[in-house]
Amino acid sequence: MAESSWHDLPQVVQLEIFTFLSIKHLGKVLSLSKTIQQQLDESEYFWQKLSVNYARVLDDPNIMEQTKALANDQTEKNLHEKYSNHFELLMKAKDKKKVELQTKVMVEKRRKKLELLRSSLMSALLTRASGSEKKEEKKEENFDLEKEIEKLQFD
Repeated sequence: MAESSWHDLPQVVQLEIFTFLSIKHLGKVLSLSKTIQQQLDESEYFWQKLSVNYARVLDDPNIMEQTKALANDQTEKNLHEKYSNHFELLMKAKDKKKVELQTKVMVEKRRKKLELLRSSLMSALLTRASGSEKKEEKKEENFDLEKEIEKLQFD
């Protein structure tokens, strides 16, 4: 089995992961490597998604409105600069501990959803597996019945 790496992931998945990580660690993510910074700087999707995630975490209607207006306004050429300034304002606007707490709550909710999804998937797989076992048992029973019928016909 070949080992997959970060670079094997589709770019959309990479950006989703960076977007989630960046809610708390934007500076670290951007400083990981020049390639990562360049990839994120050139991605409109990353900055839009990050802005939406920040607005959700902060749960402030004014910020949500600003974020929507910012995401809808695509006329400005340098989106990176535009969104970076917006994030600085967001971080100044709210208490850092509140952001961290709400981020933890959001992470916990996502973890619970993931566990629920995982358990429902496992139960579906088990149901399917037990269904195929029953089919095998039925086939064996049918085969035994066919043998009995053949014996009766020859007698």
